[in-house]
Amino acid sequence: MLYICLRQLACKQIITLMKKAGYLLAASFGLLLLTQSCRKCDRFDRPPITTTQAINATINENGAYSYVLPATDKNGISVISMAATHSAASTITTDVNGNHIYEYAPAQGYTGVDVVVITTHGVEAHTGCFGGGNQGGCNHGGNHHDNDDQTVVTTINFSITPASASASKITISSKIVDY
Repeated sequence: MLYICLRQLACKQIITLMKKAGYLLAASFGLLLLTQSCRKCDRFDRPPITTTQAINATINENGAYSYVLPATDKNGISVISMAATHSAASTITTDVNGNHIYEYAPAQGYTGVDVVVITTHGVEAHTGCFGGGNQGGCNHGGNHHDNDDQTVVTTINFSITPASASASKITISSKIVDY
């Protein structure tokens, strides 16, 4: 009889342990599902976004031009990917606020056209999970995530006119391209 009681007691303890293990397994599985659904919020899972913009600037041969490039995160960079060929100065500087500024001056006495292409990586773009807006989407309070995988390619087309020509003018157009 003692053997039967001990056996029943052992069976009850085993069943209790199995129930606890089942609850732990179910909780672990639920947590795994939650983390996998939010994994889509990871910036490495989102495709980079490339925006192109064209700027047409008319300046006189003695003039200078400057343009504040798109804002970047703290690790963002702006580089001249195609240099202007008729410039006395064609540089990117950073002001005290961390803005990247492109500065151009035509070669002395030059009139005609010139082109520069500037690529800015790490542009600040705020997107939510699953592609867009600040809605969140991962069931964790509606927080948005920054997508610093955005690149802006800026093409500036210069028309350099004789010093006696009229005042400078600038036009800008933009296009977003997803890769």
